[in-house]
Amino acid sequence: ENGQRGTINEVTMKSYNFILGIITGLVLLSYGSVLAAEKKEYTLQRLGEKPSIDGKLKEDPAWEGIPEEGNFVLLGKETHPPCRTSFRMGHHGDSLYLAVHCEEPHISRLQGEPDDTTRIWNDDCIEIFFRLPDTNTYQQSLVNAFGALRKTRQPGNNIVSTSADVAVNHKQQSWAIELKIPFTDLKHIPRPEAPWTGNIARDRQPAESFRATWMPLDGMHDTGNFGTFKFKTAPQLTDKKLTSIRKKIIETYVDDIDAELTEMTTMRWKKRTPMLYKIAVKPELRRWEKLKKKHQQADTLSPKEIKRLLRNVKEFRSFNKAEPIVKEVFNRADATRPRLFWPKGGKKEIKRKIEQTPLLQKAYDQIKRETERMLDADPVKRKKIGRRLLKMSRRCLKRVV
Repeated sequence: ENGQRGTINEVTMKSYNFILGIITGLVLLSYGSVLAAEKKEYTLQRLGEKPSIDGKLKEDPAWEGIPEEGNFVLLGKETHPPCRTSFRMGHHGDSLYLAVHCEEPHISRLQGEPDDTTRIWNDDCIEIFFRLPDTNTYQQSLVNAFGALRKTRQPGNNIVSTSADVAVNHKQQSWAIELKIPFTDLKHIPRPEAPWTGNIARDRQPAESFRATWMPLDGMHDTGNFGTFKFKTAPQLTDKKLTSIRKKIIETYVDDIDAELTEMTTMRWKKRTPMLYKIAVKPELRRWEKLKKKHQQADTLSPKEIKRLLRNVKEFRSFNKAEPIVKEVFNRADATRPRLFWPKGGKKEIKRKIEQTPLLQKAYDQIKRETERMLDADPVKRKKIGRRLLKMSRRCLKRVV
């Protein structure tokens, strides 16, 4: 009995240790995945001097002592790419500076052209994403290994002009980019109390191609998982310089919004939806004209007034959101009839046309049969089939329309 009991205890202890090992391993794995999911932070410092913008990072004293971030992972995975990528960022005067270093054993196979950005994402390139405070958009800049630069406003992939200065340097086993981005180009002056979100990524083409990102993301535009960029100190600028930058930012906003409003009023609102135009767009256009008049008097405004004007111009961008416009229309619309397609007094006119036109009578009879069948049908459910909800959304659209 003692021998059997000893054997049983030994087996029990081995099983216990085995199970304990599995549990410990699972805990560590889950803890590791939690760590991997945590958002990274990078703190931008004020640079002691202005970088040279020549792509020669090691030779430039401006980057000495500036923290380097190089823990990149493959897009959609948690594994590291075969070639290391690292970046540094800082600010000096009226500009943001970015330096990216890319290991590359096949330097002669780099893909891209210095003057072609049409499909720059298929080149060897760096992708830079910045989401600034108080905006509902984010900026994406792509710089290829030969210095071509393309900037877009997302979502929408709208190409925007840029005054950024870029330089690229190739070595035997690596290449690097250096970028100077004026605050006027970003349309924002950084503040320590207002961090940005964003990401730095690399697209590699030669030999074993890959897409690597600083933040673990499912896709390049996975904005919900962007990392955080904090500013240790505010830019060292005089009041006169700050006011000058704000004036330039207002000017770029005015040009952009003017172009958008022209498109909205001529192509979308005025012609296609006159009711929307009258109720929601016209009042906003009047408000915009007042802001523009204020902008034209910018030289006579105080620094405090310029700051307030910039805030008001930025806030005007919310006008582009459909939500408040649609809400306003529904608040004012007549609730006693179908409001999307049925004009006021339209019931009598439609009935008269159906009675006079045999073809319309047939269409009406068909629609009536369809709608009567729909009354007994189950409500449309949010049921995903494959990767999309298109089948359900089409069914819903058919029933509504």
